[in-house]
Amino acid sequence: MASTDLVNAGFIAETADSPVRRWIRTARDLHAFSHRPGVSGFASLPRVLIGQENVVLCRSVLAATVQQCACATGSSPLEQVDGPGIPDGWQCFRAYRPRHPADFGDIDDAFQALNPLPDAVIELSGGIASARSTWVFGAPPAIRILGAEPSPGELMIDGMAATQSADGGWTAPGWDSIGTHTIQFSGLSRSYEMARIEETWPNWTTAEGTTFSACGARVSAGNGIQALAVAGGAYWLLGAAAGEVAFTQQSASGISIAAPPFRPVWALPSLIARRRSPAMALAYRGSPRPPAANRSEAEILQWCNLLRGASTPRDADAKELWREFRTLARSLRRRRR
Repeated sequence: MASTDLVNAGFIAETADSPVRRWIRTARDLHAFSHRPGVSGFASLPRVLIGQENVVLCRSVLAATVQQCACATGSSPLEQVDGPGIPDGWQCFRAYRPRHPADFGDIDDAFQALNPLPDAVIELSGGIASARSTWVFGAPPAIRILGAEPSPGELMIDGMAATQSADGGWTAPGWDSIGTHTIQFSGLSRSYEMARIEETWPNWTTAEGTTFSACGARVSAGNGIQALAVAGGAYWLLGAAAGEVAFTQQSASGISIAAPPFRPVWALPSLIARRRSPAMALAYRGSPRPPAANRSEAEILQWCNLLRGASTPRDADAKELWREFRTLARSLRRRRR
């Protein structure tokens, strides 16, 4: 169905499965939209709201009257929106921010959708809510007054005069700090709380018989060391210090997993599976270092041989670092001849 048909003739949408839900949008010459809690973008509403931006979609022949109504409610000039999605013979306006109800006279009742109701409501929207009237510290709600336009000093937060920000929300010193806060306006009062969330999450075993556990997207070994997963076969993992070598444990899904006690710099395809394959640079780009005192000769020699057996990585940013590792490996091999 074309967009012109949707706004001209209206439509009925119904769920295919039980329980049946139906949404009816009747045909009309003027549509009003605004923000609603829990809804992304603009949603349809019967009347525009004071305290936040509204959008109006109307037939082009009504555009002049729409602008007159907006002016009567104290709104700043409307902004016409052009572009795809607006049907022929219609116009769309943004930035409708009414400040008070108005007397529209004897014009058609359809324009009453542009006349806001004077009932004031304190609205808290957005942010990250962790419970009813509780928001996560660092992600506070936007405080708005719908149905009225507060004068300077009328809106108080924790006993201090609030100021309106550029996005239409109201703030005051400390309004987003941890603790309980109270908003007061024209006999209305509403409280909310800012709280830290408990950042402890349970671990669970990834599969039967494995030593790895998962917590969200993080996978760790039994000793708590973060695991590394690599796709595409078995890999050797090399750390920055000579002798730091670990082999990935390949799962049935083809993903290789390891949790070495060092931060790996390189993932080298298994030399048994594919000789002289290019090295893969990992996120950590530590510089090569001499071996620690507790490293055995066998570990150091293995580290050197693995670097010798792989080819230059395809990542251009990692090629210079690869040359530094190869240089150290050659130097250590000469000393041990």
